[in-house]
Amino acid sequence: MISVITVTNRHGGIDVNWSALRRQQFRDFEWVLVDTLYEERKEAVKTYTKEDKRVHHVKQRPKEAMVRTWLNHAENQGIRESKGELIIFLQDYIYIKPDALEKFWLQYETNPKIFVSGVGHQYQCPEVM
Repeated sequence: MISVITVTNRHGGIDVNWSALRRQQFRDFEWVLVDTLYEERKEAVKTYTKEDKRVHHVKQRPKEAMVRTWLNHAENQGIRESKGELIIFLQDYIYIKPDALEKFWLQYETNPKIFVSGVGHQYQCPEVM
């Protein structure tokens, strides 16, 4: 299984991620959404994702005193929440093509110690499906 981790503290963007994830050809994934706005939009996320069991929407914990950045703190929380064999970080507002997770998985099967960065062209429009 793949764990896709998205950390967000902004309004919007979740629709872009979920639009891409729900169209993935590779279906064995979970989406760990670590959200500072959890309380404000938890019901909206449930409704929008149709309570898909692959979606794990979690409230970002308060930053610990020794933590330098909120982003790393939240990413570490996402890793702790993940159950997947492969972890992919997907920033909010990023759309990936329907075969993206499958390509990551195939690369992982070829070399389980692989590290891949980058998911596409920043000016490409999301596909309409």
